[in-house]
Amino acid sequence: MISWTIYLMACTYITYVLKNLVPKKFKLLFIICVITILLTPATIDFDSPKLAPSLSVFLYEIILERNFSFRSLRPILITLPASLLSFWIFIIIKKRFF
Repeated sequence: MISWTIYLMACTYITYVLKNLVPKKFKLLFIICVITILLTPATIDFDSPKLAPSLSVFLYEIILERNFSFRSLRPILITLPASLLSFWIFIIIKKRFF
């Protein structure tokens, strides 16, 4: 549990540093995309219930196991459109009511 807390703080810091490279108009969208990509969990193995960051599992499989599989990136493909849809709905509600 403590490792996920440290990883969350590191991802927040990385996103904070990288957001300065993006124009002001797209900062919130960029933050949502980067946080979603970095924090989406995936199972380490088929049989294991343990979770790890999806991007880390994917890079581990490619570099160390030499196994090129998109299985670990599937959660990102589900989570990213859902978070972008939520962001879009938030913007519409914000424009309409505030």
